[in-house]
Amino acid sequence: MTKSLYFRVLVPLVLTIILVAAAHQVLLWYVLPEMYQRTGYFWIYVFIVPVTLLANYLIIWRYTVSKTSMGKNFFAYTILKMIGTLGFLSPWLLFKTDLTKPFVYQFLLIFFILLFVETFLLIRVLNRKEA
Repeated sequence: MTKSLYFRVLVPLVLTIILVAAAHQVLLWYVLPEMYQRTGYFWIYVFIVPVTLLANYLIIWRYTVSKTSMGKNFFAYTILKMIGTLGFLSPWLLFKTDLTKPFVYQFLLIFFILLFVETFLLIRVLNRKEA
């Protein structure tokens, strides 16, 4: 049962990250102005992918220990992720350049897409019927 919970959350999350990264690349190369490519956008993925996967792994792990802990853990990890986001974005927010807005816009779009998918997947785990 535990393995299936991890697969039910982490595999779709990894696939979503791959799709978002691919769509991001297409937008960068064919739609958005050239300035968006110069922002160092790969750092977004260096930060957000490990944090997101680790948080979801820990949420599922805690859920297997206590079935009532998912809401509290999701809330706590989301707050920690938001605080980490402020720390991650602080160099761009404190030392503003012409690349600050494009970088922050890209980061927030990816952050909220993944937050929506995380929420959807974890609610799906909560709503599944026990066999």
